[in-house]
Amino acid sequence: MTFTTDQPTADLPTILAVKYNLMVPEGSKSEDLKLHEQGTGPFMQDKYSPTETLRIFKRNPTYWRKGLPKAECLQLSVVSEEVTRTAAIKSGAADLLISAGPSSLAQLKDDPSVKVLQSDPGGYYTISMWTDTKPFNDVRVRQAMKAVIDRKALVDVVLLGYGLPGNDAPVPETSPDAYRTDVKPRDVALAKKLLAEAGYPNGIEIELNTGDAAPGFVNFSQAYQQMAAEAGIKVDLVNNPGDSYWDVIWMKKPLFHSFWSARPTAEALGYIFTSNAAYNEGRWKNPKYDGLLEQARSEMDATKRSDLYKQAQQLLADDGGVIIPFFLTNVAVLRADCSGYEPNPQSVNLSYDELTCKGKEAQP
Repeated sequence: MTFTTDQPTADLPTILAVKYNLMVPEGSKSEDLKLHEQGTGPFMQDKYSPTETLRIFKRNPTYWRKGLPKAECLQLSVVSEEVTRTAAIKSGAADLLISAGPSSLAQLKDDPSVKVLQSDPGGYYTISMWTDTKPFNDVRVRQAMKAVIDRKALVDVVLLGYGLPGNDAPVPETSPDAYRTDVKPRDVALAKKLLAEAGYPNGIEIELNTGDAAPGFVNFSQAYQQMAAEAGIKVDLVNNPGDSYWDVIWMKKPLFHSFWSARPTAEALGYIFTSNAAYNEGRWKNPKYDGLLEQARSEMDATKRSDLYKQAQQLLADDGGVIIPFFLTNVAVLRADCSGYEPNPQSVNLSYDELTCKGKEAQP
């Protein structure tokens, strides 16, 4: 098999390995693929409608991995309320909770009827601000908003320890490409100084959009509100409905929370941070950053390429409009009589091949 790219792409093998790169029949159209599967996976769609929250998949009898999948069928339900999800896994109405929030884990971690599983840290939550809109168009304000954060405390309070501190770049410290491995210290005095230099000696008042669109968003907002207040940053929280957040709030308000799954360095740095990125949450445009990534993508020397990625991260952390204070461990909860599922750092990369529960095995 031969891949032809428009330009040299040093990280192509890694990029191809992620969930977002799939092979489809030539001539496939996006609108068709959204409703009708095209693939060789372990399950086939049996019941699906974009307007319904229940999806049913049946076992693929011609799956290329012999003996798999182990389950006869899957029923996937979309449930946005964390309380409802927790009740379902505790009662046995659900066998697997693919993403458990901190409040759920407090109830489930010592429950003998379930198993708590966790991946390596990779995904991250953000506070994203429009860099073309006051007061966020002043880099000193953006830097002040980053300086007030106690990153280790957010991991402990918001994630209950299930994660690692972040340094405002989408590459965790566990990666050899990370631009720094220590944690940015909190500096309230610096934040006050930066705000004064930006023309706000008495502080600023900002409106942060949050909601139950992802587990822990509201706790994250509240913790940040308290930290920012010490520097004269008054954060007014707007709690939005979780079921409409991604349609009504995300990228439509000047200051909001977001969530991104783990990605390889090359994709993570380009997907939402380059000037022409489709999901440029911060409306941040920096030609120097774009140039560093362009150079890195075609650099075949791994050490030199990693150095270019680190330079880009430093620039993003210092100047960018997206705050990344931590990386979270993807935590799943499985019923005790089930096995064969492991959460992935890339939270949307789900594999049910080996998943099986007692009494629900595939029939020979």
